[in-house]
Amino acid sequence: LQRAAYLCMADCCDGDGSQQALQQCFQKCNQPVEAAAQYYQAETQRFQQRIQRCAQECQDSAQDQLRGREDDQKQVAKAEAVFGKCVAKCADNNAGVMKGLIKDIDAKLKEIAKK
Repeated sequence: LQRAAYLCMADCCDGDGSQQALQQCFQKCNQPVEAAAQYYQAETQRFQQRIQRCAQECQDSAQDQLRGREDDQKQVAKAEAVFGKCVAKCADNNAGVMKGLIKDIDAKLKEIAKK
C-alpha cells in the first residue's frame, strides 16, 4: 500500500502541472494509505475499549465484593484473586476476537489496496 502510494506520487512528478495540481495528485495517491490507517486505528481502538470495559467490570465486581470490608486483609486478598481470574478470563474470551479482528483488518487492507 505504501509502495503503491510512493510510486503514484513519483508519477505525479512526471507532469508539468502546477504546484496545486502536484499537491492534489499527492493527496489522491495517499488516500488509500490514509483510509487504511483510519480503519486500523478505529478497529484497534474498538478492541482496546472492549478489553477496558471487561476489566472495569472485573474491578467493579471485586470492589462490590469488598465493600465495607476494606480493612480485612483476607477479604482484600480474595477480591484481588477474583479480579485476577476475571481479567484473565477477559483476555481468554477476547483472544478469539483478536484473531477475527486481524483477519478483518487484513481483508480490509487488501480491499483498499485494490482500489
